[in-house]
Amino acid sequence: MFKRRSFSLVGMGLILISTLLSVFIPYIVKNLIDNTELHFFGFNNYLLLAVAYLGQVIFSSLGYFMFAKITMTNVYDLRQKIMHNLLVGRYSFFDHNKIEQVPSHLTTNIKTYEHYVQVIPQFISGLFLIVISIIFLFSLDWKLSAVMFISLPLLGIIVTPLSAFSGKLSNYLQKSSALYTEKIINCLQNILYIKTLNAESQIEENIDQENKELKNIAIKSGGVDAIANPLVFLLFLIIVSLIFVYGGKRVQSGEITIGVLISFLLYLLQLINPIANTSNFFMAKSKWKTNKAELEKYLTLESETTNEGKEELTEIKNLSFCNLSFAYEHTAVLNNLSCEIPIGSKIAIVGPSGSGKSTLYKLLLRLYEPDSGKILLNAQELNSFSKKSIRRHIALVPQENSIIGSSLSDFLNLGQEHKISDAQLIDTLNTVGLAAELNLNTENIAGYDFGLAAKNLSVGQKQRLMIAKALLKEASIYLLDESTASVDSELETLIFETLLKFKPDKTIISIAHRLSTVKYADTIIFLEEGKISGIGTHSELYAQHEHYRHFIDLQLIKTE
Repeated sequence: MFKRRSFSLVGMGLILISTLLSVFIPYIVKNLIDNTELHFFGFNNYLLLAVAYLGQVIFSSLGYFMFAKITMTNVYDLRQKIMHNLLVGRYSFFDHNKIEQVPSHLTTNIKTYEHYVQVIPQFISGLFLIVISIIFLFSLDWKLSAVMFISLPLLGIIVTPLSAFSGKLSNYLQKSSALYTEKIINCLQNILYIKTLNAESQIEENIDQENKELKNIAIKSGGVDAIANPLVFLLFLIIVSLIFVYGGKRVQSGEITIGVLISFLLYLLQLINPIANTSNFFMAKSKWKTNKAELEKYLTLESETTNEGKEELTEIKNLSFCNLSFAYEHTAVLNNLSCEIPIGSKIAIVGPSGSGKSTLYKLLLRLYEPDSGKILLNAQELNSFSKKSIRRHIALVPQENSIIGSSLSDFLNLGQEHKISDAQLIDTLNTVGLAAELNLNTENIAGYDFGLAAKNLSVGQKQRLMIAKALLKEASIYLLDESTASVDSELETLIFETLLKFKPDKTIISIAHRLSTVKYADTIIFLEEGKISGIGTHSELYAQHEHYRHFIDLQLIKTE
């Protein structure tokens, strides 16, 4: 950090030296016009002018390059910090922030930050140029200088309200852009269903409304930017015109030389960019101030290791839920739930949607913390163990096909403590029937690329790939969240028989809706409204539990 700050100071110093050299240029031109020789280390006016121009270009280029390097490094660190926070932050963050909006928010906010940082050296060098130029201008002719600086406050009167209004529009534009992007993503993710509904025109109309809103805000924002800079430039031209008229009369009267007037006008021309950059700086600052709060949300995202347990879980001997309660915001999901899961058992958790089935495994993985009650592992509270060690002993096959990256080998090795041999990968893929389908062997698996997010695989193949990954993990508990929902009955049978064969001593907890999944369970837990309303074998619950029987009968009717 100290090295980076020093680098910035050196860069700023070079820019200021360049600015100082630019201030001497009009003064040297004045001496050339008035035939006044300026001696400096033996150089005449022409050599001094050449050195000033060359030095200005060299110092300016080096200074702005150093600043650009620092800016890009800071932007890199910002992206890295935010990505780190999103990965290690609390899972509950995504309960309040739509995943589809996150990329848009980050892109917009980081771009705003980047632009703001880039105009800072321009603003500082501009102020420096203005101050030094004022000194030179007053030394040349205080009356002309007074005419100019009496007019300058007009710029502040115009720029200040425009900057504030531009900041508000920037905030509206960001929110509208994020919503538009979200709708586009949602549309494309469901394009098949949209086509089957013949709903293309309705969806297009809906998105077009958002597009129009985005266009209107962008036009207003662009209008403010379009008005601000030309207006500043116009005011500056008025000032220049006044100087020409008033200065010309003073030349005619012999009060000043033509060289003084020309150099005076060169100073004014040099001030065009600094004054324009001043307005740009305050606009960029206003936009950054508006967007900073949004970015701060990602930078201050609390890590899920805040309440990290200190003990390392080495094995799971027993698991139980004791008076467990949990609510999302104010919606209760689990209500005083208690049960014991024998290690090595095969458990099916069934029940209507919203009964808390998936929440149960999220609490077990410590993605959330219970509101009350506790989960016990080896007779110790779950939160006494580190999250990483807990997750090391639990393999999850989620309902969604959460395939990351495009390389098959890299995905199967993702999260593994040791690299898995190609032979073992092929054996596992054979187990789920994928090796033959994809023509995989030990010679070609390392280079097999299935496309980003496995776009080249079918839904069933993706689900089997997720199961293969779980099989490769040496876990104590296997959590299956409707993991066979996208495969046929024959393959489902193969998958469960494989799990039972290769993981006979492991605990398998399956969140299920299908009868074909339930039949492999030793014990079935029926959840209703966050409570266990029934527990037992399939035959016991079918005979004694009305809702479970209804649940099974509905499926039997569907299969007839």
